[in-house]
Amino acid sequence: MNSGLGKLLGRIGVAPRQAGTESLLDLADGMLSLRGRASGPALASAFFDLYEASEPAARKSFIAQFHDLHPYDAEAIDVAISQWNEKRDDTAARALNAVTESPSHKLIRMLNLAPQGIRRLLAMREDMLDMRERTAGVRTFEKALDHAFAAWFNAGLLELRRIEWDSPARLLERIIQYEAVHEIDGWEDLRRRVEPKDRRCYGFFHPQMVDDPLIFVEVALTHEI
Repeated sequence: MNSGLGKLLGRIGVAPRQAGTESLLDLADGMLSLRGRASGPALASAFFDLYEASEPAARKSFIAQFHDLHPYDAEAIDVAISQWNEKRDDTAARALNAVTESPSHKLIRMLNLAPQGIRRLLAMREDMLDMRERTAGVRTFEKALDHAFAAWFNAGLLELRRIEWDSPARLLERIIQYEAVHEIDGWEDLRRRVEPKDRRCYGFFHPQMVDDPLIFVEVALTHEI
């Protein structure tokens, strides 16, 4: 295992599942065991670096195994339920809420601490869509991602921006790539749609994905119909 990564896991009390190897499951264990947040971004970044360097089969194996290897803590849930039934106060409610958060959802929250965390989680979601075997564990992980995305892509968190001919090239490439209704035939065709004074293009963007519109619309202004 990479010495720096091994030391990081060692500091938080996580032993590798197999000596001498870097494991996605080891890194996931490390993030789930964290009590503070100081090491969270480093572990999340290390996880994605390893995930993205792994073969598709290794990525899908992690997704398929994670849920089964990280069940809910039934004993902790029973204790929290007992405390809630006894006290029924805010402290007991928070404790019950904490222990009933799924390990999948907690891991996803931690992974979002990595640079470009949301974009990289979306790529992981694409890997799930390619998986032919839809086990209960895969479906649970997928639902946890959907739940997180529903919160993170809330309309109140998105930015409405005009897309113009002098917008970044990466953004304009995305418009050409994503247009599905009226296909754009190259750069000159795109220029005719966004540069003239009577043409507009607007998109909704997430703050972490400034050059990747979630949705966009092209408008042609006219004096009459």
